[in-house]
Amino acid sequence: MKVTLNIDSDEELRSHIKEAIRGQVISLAREDAMLAIKDEFTKKVKAFSDGQFKELFNNAMHAVVKDVLQKEHKVSSWNNEFILPYVVNVLTTVLERVDWDKLVNELAVDKIKNLVK
Repeated sequence: MKVTLNIDSDEELRSHIKEAIRGQVISLAREDAMLAIKDEFTKKVKAFSDGQFKELFNNAMHAVVKDVLQKEHKVSSWNNEFILPYVVNVLTTVLERVDWDKLVNELAVDKIKNLVK
């Protein structure tokens, strides 16, 4: 196999090389960010027993629901048996629509930009 490379302007070659390197760095940073997030989340969750985690989750849900209902809907009291299934359904729907890959990619790009500065 014979390959011939005719470089009229090395600026164009440099640009392609920089873009290739940038793509590789972003890819590696994205993978590292995903692993770091997964590891940190795993550590935090493993630190709690099932009962503690359920209590933490329930308290957080209660605080969020209370805040939303009071601020946005001017509701001062509610029945948890009624509102909890509704909130779980809404949260599940919202979380399924989140583009987690995009969020991690944006995080990786931001982190790389900060490292380059």
